[in-house]
Amino acid sequence: MKTGKVADVEEADDDTYTYYFETKNGKNGQGITAIKDCYLYWNGKRLDADDDYALYFLDEDNIYLVNSKGKVQKTSKKVRFRR
Repeated sequence: MKTGKVADVEEADDDTYTYYFETKNGKNGQGITAIKDCYLYWNGKRLDADDDYALYFLDEDNIYLVNSKGKVQKTSKKVRFRR
């Protein structure tokens, strides 16, 4: 079972990805959905922007702007989106 950061995982689409799996609290090997070391992960997979930046909506209250390396961009401003 893999735990911690696992880099350069090649998938069927011939792209490589980085994953992060739980290492403690009885959840060893479970993919995280959280910010870890300033990077955004969903079910273990690091979310990167295809271009310079991308918005990821994890749920209605958690919207993140990440760069092409997957690093979460910080802002002190509240942003309101219209539907």
